[in-house]
Amino acid sequence: MGTRHLIGVYNNGEYKIAQYGQWDGYPEGQGVTVLQFLKDNDLVNKLKANLGKCKFLKDKEEVDRLNELLHKGDKATVKWFETYITRDLGADILESVANSTDDEIVLSNHIDFAKDSLFCEWAYIIDFDKNVLEVFKGFNKEKLSPTERFYDANFVSDNEYEPIRLIATFALDDLPEKDDFVLTLNKLARQLDDEDDESVTMEGARA
Repeated sequence: MGTRHLIGVYNNGEYKIAQYGQWDGYPEGQGVTVLQFLKDNDLVNKLKANLGKCKFLKDKEEVDRLNELLHKGDKATVKWFETYITRDLGADILESVANSTDDEIVLSNHIDFAKDSLFCEWAYIIDFDKNVLEVFKGFNKEKLSPTERFYDANFVSDNEYEPIRLIATFALDDLPEKDDFVLTLNKLARQLDDEDDESVTMEGARA
């Protein structure tokens, strides 16, 4: 199912992974994939060890060059795209980076996708500085508190939606089991939707 989402890793004061995903962004989908990854200590340690090799594409000329190679079917470029870039990866980007043997891991930075919650429906941010997994939900029309990760006073979208909103934080050393994880997030998401519906009703009544 096309549920757009963001997978992020924050370490040493900066984002190392900010991956756009097209499919299954809800808790039962990509959320569980993130959870299961984080429960594998070997994979987590390998991910941490490889974060220093990650860099984001920044130069338009570099992007254009890689796109040209990709369209020509260059084998090395196609492999790089399928391993690190494609929108189909979702949370599997974590395992791709963890298991990489490349000297340099080149990724796309989609962190700005979090700023418009009409399109970014879910996000899962692993913050190794805080040792937490943060889960965010889209379709948010409420102004964020300045304490929120994606608060940006200068951001103005082309619609009525604000950046994605934090709904849950899990300590990495005390992660829930899969069923509890999914139930908790879906319950919190429903509560948030109910609050938004009530807010719309009240505004209509005042009008």
